[in-house]
Amino acid sequence: MGGGCGKGAASSFRSSGMIGWIHMRQRNQTSAPLRSDISEILHAWHSALAAARASEDADLYACAVALAMESLDQYTTVQDLIGAYCAPDDALKARVLALCDEGEVHLESGIVMGSACALQFRQIMEKAIA
Repeated sequence: MGGGCGKGAASSFRSSGMIGWIHMRQRNQTSAPLRSDISEILHAWHSALAAARASEDADLYACAVALAMESLDQYTTVQDLIGAYCAPDDALKARVLALCDEGEVHLESGIVMGSACALQFRQIMEKAIA
């Protein structure tokens, strides 16, 4: 297995929220992700977005994801976006955690981050195609 997020990206965020999201990525951030890793990361993002949309808290997720996306605007390539997802800087981690812990309802940080990455990925692809 190469570096990057590696195996388990899709299931890690679901089972343990932000702790799994950060721990798994810090453990494997030594090199660029392999093709199979990229496929798994894209699947994880898609799954996160589907989970957010299916949640009874979908409106809250939509707000948190929109705010998280503001932090992803600086990532204009797929490689940079994957890098931010696999090895988020302290400011990005703190923002996602804050978005998930504010209010009466606790949101899953992995779902917020994965959804934000999925939507940012879509914007990057739309710009590339245009």
